[in-house]
Amino acid sequence: MSNGFFMVYEEPHTLFGEDDWLRFRDEMREEVRLHPDWEEAASALRMAEDHLKWIKENAPRFALPLAA
Repeated sequence: MSNGFFMVYEEPHTLFGEDDWLRFRDEMREEVRLHPDWEEAASALRMAEDHLKWIKENAPRFALPLAA
């Protein structure tokens, strides 16, 4: 699914990898399904997915290569 492994600094002292973002997206989708105000939740999901897209597009600039 990915073109190599990378870690991205998203917040100070917190590392996120692609799998973490995909898991977050899936959790957000479940929240949308269960949320009483689905329009508000769907908006939050769209923002999260846009954020994931930005991370994937810009990861090479911020990536920290990991030793195998």
